Amino acid sequence: METLNIHISKGKIKAAKIGLGVLFAVFCLLFALAWINEWSLAHVIGFLDHLFIILALGICTAICAFAFYWVMARASSSKPMLVLEQDGYVDNMGLLKGTKFMFKDIDRFEEKKVTVHRVILVYFKDVDAFLDKQTGFKKKMLRSTFTQMGTPISIPAAGLDYNFDDLLGELNKRLEHAR
Repeated sequence: METLNIHISKGKIKAAKIGLGVLFAVFCLLFALAWINEWSLAHVIGFLDHLFIILALGICTAICAFAFYWVMARASSSKPMLVLEQDGYVDNMGLLKGTKFMFKDIDRFEEKKVTVHRVILVYFKDVDAFLDKQTGFKKKMLRSTFTQMGTPISIPAAGLDYNFDDLLGELNKRLEHAR
């Protein structure tokens, strides 16, 4: 089997850029109104402090700017987000970015719907051995995901430029071939 490189969907990145750009512009406008014209919600609500409003809008603007920068960086990346190889796959989009997951360590792949998105859950033969290899913050996050979903790793295929059902079928086919 040949290597399959799956990239992020450019259309979904474009939609995210537009959405975050509009949100960023709204927060910048609100921040400018609060700072320059001393506009505040304190006049409407009556108990909020003007400085609090400016600070809250400034923080929201900074968070939105960071998210916009992150989406721009992801969009300009030419690296595939998911690389399917004969003996495993490399995930370049999750918490363990760049990690190769070997098919010999994986028990099965399953589909799950989380809110409105479909994800592919990756079930390991020995979850404890996988989690013991991790350290620090990553280990805590993976344990939390394991508690919530029954597995520490999932593939959020919604943002990929590849059909979800085809991806799940390809992963299962490669898993069976590796056994």
